[in-house]
Amino acid sequence: MSLNDFVKPVEMLSEDAVSMLEDKKDKILLFTAKTLSKTIARFLAAIVLVLCCSCIFLTLSMLGIFAVGELVGSFTLGALIVLALQTVILIILLCMRSKLFVNTFVKFFINLFYGE
Repeated sequence: MSLNDFVKPVEMLSEDAVSMLEDKKDKILLFTAKTLSKTIARFLAAIVLVLCCSCIFLTLSMLGIFAVGELVGSFTLGALIVLALQTVILIILLCMRSKLFVNTFVKFFINLFYGE
């Protein structure tokens, strides 16, 4: 029995180990790319949703100002009434922010990173 008989299996074992590590690296890179692309897509979708809701909210506010202004006879007073209504809604949202936003975003990120 020569030394080459012992060296060949060790060389094959090291080649298999290198191949396994490269496969593991590729699997991690694929998982990272998949998760990152999902995260970016959801983030951009959220931005588009916020922009659309902002445009709708602005349009409804202007409609409310004109409608209330016609009813009370003054567009300035209509604007003040709509502003007061929006302030009340903002105060309600601020009081309920932990229930509405924080818990919702925590669940969203848990599902994003740990759920399928």
